[in-house]
Amino acid sequence: MRAMRILLAVLLGAAAVPPLTAQRGLPTWRATAVWRIDGTESGEPFADVRDYVVSTEGTLWLLEAKDQLIRRFDGNGKALATAGRKGSGPGEMRRANGLLVRRDGSVWVNDPGNGRLSEFSATGTFTRQHLAVTGGYGWRWNGWMDRRTGDLIDEFLNAAAKGESQWRRWTAAGAIRDTVPMPACAIVRLTKETRILAETKGKGNMVTTYPFATGGGSTPDGAGNVWCASPASTRVARVRIGAQDTVFQTRVELPRIVIGKSERDEEIAKVKKMIAEYATSDFDPAKVPTLKSGIDALTVDDDGRLWVRHAHVYGGTTVTFDVHNPSGKHLARVLIPQRPGPTWLPVRARGNDVWIAVRDADDILSIARYRLSNR
Repeated sequence: MRAMRILLAVLLGAAAVPPLTAQRGLPTWRATAVWRIDGTESGEPFADVRDYVVSTEGTLWLLEAKDQLIRRFDGNGKALATAGRKGSGPGEMRRANGLLVRRDGSVWVNDPGNGRLSEFSATGTFTRQHLAVTGGYGWRWNGWMDRRTGDLIDEFLNAAAKGESQWRRWTAAGAIRDTVPMPACAIVRLTKETRILAETKGKGNMVTTYPFATGGGSTPDGAGNVWCASPASTRVARVRIGAQDTVFQTRVELPRIVIGKSERDEEIAKVKKMIAEYATSDFDPAKVPTLKSGIDALTVDDDGRLWVRHAHVYGGTTVTFDVHNPSGKHLARVLIPQRPGPTWLPVRARGNDVWIAVRDADDILSIARYRLSNR
């Protein structure tokens, strides 16, 4: 019971936290730019990037959802041969929405449109596929690898469990081992307070979330736990999978941020533009929050480190991370001198190398590689 009370306190932002003055002087790592690519290196700018990964030998694999194509670049950012294409044949994809690198260097692609996972060799050659029945899928695939066993684990809408999201474990051979309940903090549920519904009867609808209603996040650590933070959290809790109890919390606090009028008006205008093509909607500008989460997204890198992305400062040109070791100890703060890309694209890191999606002043998306060093 005590562990559950701690978890609830963290997720609701009610846990006692150290004063901000006690967090000054945090160690920092310098991020030096190595290269930056926007897709024109291989002919076309990036259009609808749904995911990207970096393979064991340093090759960047980038999934273009619009074209259902995987674009590949070597460790120096030079374009390589593409992998896959749109279709339903071997190695082809329909509605692919995520990538994952296995320990043997192979890259697996989630392809819910064809009801399967497709496997490619490190050189981009299709090798085999694994049937994967799905009851639904999200914008980006929630798949990860257990570093202890090598199992691939992905989110699965289990009809036998009343449509609840569960994690499904796959062996390296592509056999489903079993399913595992997801911790409550890892399940995103839309409510009347956070959901916007726009529709034209008989023609279709759109469901999205209110501006600033999201934040925090969840990400498995690859070792039997999940890092969790709600939109109201100021710190991150590590929750044990299965037991659902809090192991510990990070110590660095990221308080919620007051939303200025210009930022709020800009986001309201974006929503109005999205819903304008529908006949009706339940959008109420008065329900747009006045505070936003200080935590934008969570990612665990190839070394098991937790990267906590700070909420973007309106008008700013820097994305900031706090990096913690697998045990939750704060290692350093990292500042990337670029505007951040979308929150669904995670930071990728290994050793002193970091790959991150960023945007320029014209809102053009790029993938940039940086090298870390102590100041």
